[in-house]
Parts: sequence; C-alpha cells; structure tokens
Amino acid sequence: MTFRLRILAAFLLFFILTTISIIVYYYQTTTQNEQRHAMAQLRGNAVRALSDMERFVDERQVEVAAIATARVWFDNSTLEYMNQRLTQYRDITKAYDRISLVDLQGVVKADSAGLDIGKVVHCQCLNEALQQNYGHDVEFSGAQHSGSVHIYRLVYNLQGRPAGVLIARVPLARFSELVRGFDIYRQEGMPTLKVEMIGSDGLRLYSNSGEKGVNRLAEGWPDLKGYLADLDARRETELTVETREQITLIATRAKDRSGKEAPWFLRIEAPKKLLFSEAWLHGREMVIFALLMTLLSATLVWFTASSMILPLEDLARHARALGRGDFSKIGLLPQRSDEFGQLMESFRSMAQRLQKTLDEFRQSEEKFRTVADFTSGWEYWIAPDGSFKYISPACKRLTGYAPEELLADARLLERIIHPDDRVSFMKHYTDSLAATVPSDAHDELEFRIVTRNGETRCIGHVCRPIVGSEGEYLGRRASNRDITERKQAEQEIQRLNVELEHLVQQRTQELEKTSHELAEFCYAISHELRAPIARIQGFSTALLEECEGQPDRSRCYYVERIATSSTQLRTVIDAILMLSRLSRAEIHCQQVNLSAIAEELAGEFRGAEHERSLQFAITPDLTVNGDPMLLRICLENLLGNAVKYTWKIDAAIIEVGREFHQETPVYFIRDNGVGFDMAYIDKLFIPFQRLHRVEDYPGTGIGLVTVARIVERHGGRIWAESREGDGAVFYFTLGVAGGPCA
Repeated sequence: MTFRLRILAAFLLFFILTTISIIVYYYQTTTQNEQRHAMAQLRGNAVRALSDMERFVDERQVEVAAIATARVWFDNSTLEYMNQRLTQYRDITKAYDRISLVDLQGVVKADSAGLDIGKVVHCQCLNEALQQNYGHDVEFSGAQHSGSVHIYRLVYNLQGRPAGVLIARVPLARFSELVRGFDIYRQEGMPTLKVEMIGSDGLRLYSNSGEKGVNRLAEGWPDLKGYLADLDARRETELTVETREQITLIATRAKDRSGKEAPWFLRIEAPKKLLFSEAWLHGREMVIFALLMTLLSATLVWFTASSMILPLEDLARHARALGRGDFSKIGLLPQRSDEFGQLMESFRSMAQRLQKTLDEFRQSEEKFRTVADFTSGWEYWIAPDGSFKYISPACKRLTGYAPEELLADARLLERIIHPDDRVSFMKHYTDSLAATVPSDAHDELEFRIVTRNGETRCIGHVCRPIVGSEGEYLGRRASNRDITERKQAEQEIQRLNVELEHLVQQRTQELEKTSHELAEFCYAISHELRAPIARIQGFSTALLEECEGQPDRSRCYYVERIATSSTQLRTVIDAILMLSRLSRAEIHCQQVNLSAIAEELAGEFRGAEHERSLQFAITPDLTVNGDPMLLRICLENLLGNAVKYTWKIDAAIIEVGREFHQETPVYFIRDNGVGFDMAYIDKLFIPFQRLHRVEDYPGTGIGLVTVARIVERHGGRIWAESREGDGAVFYFTLGVAGGPCA
C-alpha cells in the first residue's frame, strides 16, 4: 500500500468511525424513542378503545334505565302499546337491534321486532338483573357469527315492586366503530395490525380482520388465560408479550360503571415491522446519511491528502522510474514554489547528473560490448593474479568451452593448449603478467589448442598490458583468432607454389621449345618458299615479255595471273614472318609522338595516291609510351586500311585523334569509307578473315591481326565501330592493362 493510500485510509477510517459512532448513538437513541413512542401510542389507542367501549355501554345502560323507569309497562299497557313503545325507543336511539320486555318468569311480554312473544327466555342476564337491578352481558344468537351485548334493567310496577326485566340487544358489529383508531397503522406493503375483542370465556367477540372466527375460541387462548391470571396477580390492566417477529398487547379494564369486571379485553398483535416502521425508516435515513457523510469525509480527506501527498507521490513515482533506469519523465516534475518544489528541483538536478553519468557509462559500455562481445575472435582480460575478469562469447565457438567454464577454472586454459605448444605458451603467459612489462608493449604468439570435441586448431594470439586511469597495472588483454584455415591455406599455397614452379618451368621449357621450333619453321618456310616464288616471278616476267606482240592474249592473261599470285604469295609470307617477329620482338619503351608518325605516313599516302583527294585531320601532340617501330607499323596498317577503304569516295577524310573514357585516353582513326556490317565484327581481328571481296579491296588479311598484336603487347586493347556506307572508326588504348610501357 502506498503512503498516500495509508494516509487516506487513516483519515477515512477516523472519519468513518467517528461518523458511525455518532450515527449509531443517535440511531439507538432515536429508534428507542420511536419504539417507546410507538408502544405508548399503541397502549393509548388500546386504552382509548376500551374506554370508548365502556362509555358506549354506560350510555346504553343510562338509556335502558330511562326506558325502564316508565311505570306503565305491566299495569295498564296493552301488548300492542308496549311493542309500539319499544319500537319507538329502538328507532330513536338507533343503537339497539332489539328491545324486549320479559317478566320475572322469563316469558317475553313485548318485543320491538314482534318476535318471540310468549316464549320463555333463558338468559343469564335475567338472574343477574334480579340480583343487582341492572348490568350487561354478551350473548350470541343461534347464528354462528352474530352476537350482541345485552343491556338489562329491572322494571318496577306502580307499587314499586319488580315486575320484569327490560333487555336491549346491541350488535357486536357496532363496536367496530370504537376500534377504528387502529387504522393509523395501516400502511401499503406492510403487514396488518390485528385487533381482537375477546370475551372473558375466551370467545372472539370481534376482529378487525373480518367476522370470520367470531364466536370461536381465540387462538392461543390457554396462553391468554395465563396472561390474564398474571394480570390479576400483578393487578395491572395490560400485559406486553414480545417475540422476534411481533409484540402482543393484552389490555383490560378493572371495573365498569356497574362495578363488575369487564366481560371482555383487547388483544392487539402488532408486527414489529409495522409498529417500528417509522423507527426503521428513520434508521435507513440514518444509514443513507452515514453513507453521504462517509462520501463527504472521503472527498474531504482525498483533497486534503492530495494537496500534501501528491507532490510526494510524484517524487516517489519518478524515483521508482529512476530506479528502473527510466529518465524520460524527470523533466515532467511539476514546478512548485514551496518546500516540495525545492525538494523536486534538487531531485531533478541529481537525476540529470545521474543520467549524464549513466549515458557516458552506457556509451562506454556499448563501445566495449561492440568491440568485445561482437568480435569474431576470442577476447579475454586476465587480472595480475591470473584470474579471468572477462571472456568474450566467441570462446565457445573457438574452443567448445563456455566463458563461464574458464571463469570458474582458470587452469582450464592451460589444459586446452596442445602439449607440444604448452611450454612456450605458459612461459609467455607467465612473463606477460609481470607488472614490469611496458604499457605499450604487445606480444604475438601462435599456438595450437585442442577443443572440447578433440579438434586441433591454430590460434593467433596478441596481448598487451592494461593500465588504469591513474597508471595502475590491471592485467593483460588478449585477442585470439582462429588461423587454422589460414595455416592450412599457407601450407596448401606452399605446396601449390612448388607444383606451380615446377609446372611453369616445364611449360616454359615447352613454350621456348615450341617458339624455337616455330621460328625455325617460319624461317624454313621463308627460306624454302622465297626461291621458288622468285623463280616463278622470273619465269612469269620472261613469258610476259614473249607474249608481247602475239595475237593470242589468253596465254598472256594466264601468265599475268601467275605473276600476280606469286607476288601476293610473297607478300603474305613476308607478313607472316613479320607477325612472327612482332610476337617475339623485344619492346623498347620510350616517348613516341603518334601525331608526328601519322603526319609522316599521311605524306607517303598522299604521294602514292596523288590522283585522289585525301584529307587527313591529325590531332597534334598525341604522345604515348611505347615502341616507336611497332607503333609505326600499327599506325601504318590502320591508316593504310582507311586509305584503301575510301578509294571509292571522291573526298576521302581520315581523322586521327584522342578521346577520354572515364579519364582513360583512347586513340582513334576514323574514315568516311565503305564501312562494314557490325554483325561480322568477331571476324575483324582473325587472320585471313575478310569482310570485303579481295577483288575490290586487295590485301593479305593479317593487317588488323598485326595491329591487335602490337596493341596487346603494349597493354591495351582495340575495338571498332562502323555502319555500311558510313565509314568506320578504330579505337585503341595503350599502357593501361599492366603492359611493359604502362
């Protein structure tokens, strides 16, 4: 439970207990007063009802006495006259059901209803009237639920002697009007108050619940009889019996006007729920009032406690957040000008300093983790006493042992070193932990380890001392790399180098032998073919001379074809020999001005083709590193091709220039000749592959091959672009691919 809740609960409990104590005391006092008032009201109503009954009976007795004083009843009155007078008395008083005149033998002499005349009446009131002159009694007629109160009075004759008894019958139903005062207890939805008038013999004379049960023994009469005996013993006029559900009140009167005991009493059964409804209703109001007071108290306590505790709660909440490392809400502390505000400002300043320190520590920690935990090597920090302070996770990948195992057992490192390397490693290990080692010194070592699964691995080890901020020696930091693959690769490279050297030596010997044989072959061909070709050319010349002036020109034509073919064959042989020499010739690199060579060659081509219009556009100062003789042969072939393939053009234009492709100089020879189809570009630099007919454009077929060989030997490359009928351009680079003149 938070401090705020504890304070709130304490204040609330105090207010609730105080309120409840006041309400309980007030409720008990009020309900007791209400209950006493209810009981007093019930007793008052009962006494009033009994008094009304007795007053009613007394009034009837007075009326009957007044009627009985008439001295004419038995002397001079006829039966018709007496019946008429009794009927008049009944109608005037309106209280009697019947009024009868009975003689001393009990024979009915007159009756207001004209009934039972001449009949003998057996009535207890007749005997009582003879004894005490007047009185009253309760009797029931033959009908089960009808009864009446008999008011009787002696009647005297003119001589003053008793002559009979005047009996007036009052229906018990008339008494219902006398107990209407109990209607005040009638409430909707509440049980009914039960009021009964019970005779002294236990018969129910009247009930406010209806006539059912009248003239029957009242329920619980044996108990009521005991209650009545108890009343007589204590000489009281009422008795209250209380049970869990109701209160029963028995009310009686001691004597009536005639001096005899009352022939009835009242039994009132009042349910507590009805009798004390006002008290309980008041109690519910008190409960509601208590709840409202409690709510009001809670509200007041809440606002009072909030004004004092909310700042402390804010501070406690931010302190908990600070304990969890959450600094995001420190700036949300409320601004206050009281003592709480000063405390919060101090807390905010402390939290900000702590956050700055933690940020610096976190950054340092992140750098350390980035370097150490995520490195592929096995890193560890060993203290001066030989115990490990840190081991990187890569340890398990390299050795098969988890860092926790080495942290728990420092000698495990010694056991995983290969037996052949253990002595040298332990010497290095012991020497490296000495505090006298310079702080900038680092040692390198290679050794082997035996992993958990028995595999042998080579480790490259580098370590250096660790010195604290104040210069204290903190141990040694070591970095270990798995160099097994490197070692295996080195061994394999050594083996391959030996094999390669042997193979290169063998291939060099074979190549030198082949080159020598090829040179000899070329020389043999040139030597063996030159003489026959020279003889063919000589014989052809002689035959041509003989053919001059002869009419048969067919023989001369054949001789001319032989001479031309032999000349072409000799040219091809010379080109092959030159290509062979170019492939083996040593390159002498120096500064070469391609523009000057191109100008010189252009002059030669103009002289040879003086009947044509040849225009050369040569960019000046195209200087490169290369062999002058080979580059001259290269330009001679390229310019010769340009001159050859533009002979059908009236105004031939040949351009020599330079471009730069991604800062690389690219040289080109462009013409406006016939061009060629780019679909056959693959055949362009292949020996004896022609893109045009030899009859149209004669040549040996190896000129471009010679150019490509010269460019390649200078470390460059050559390519061409063209369209048929739109000229061609040849591009080449020099010294950009590791050539001898680069």
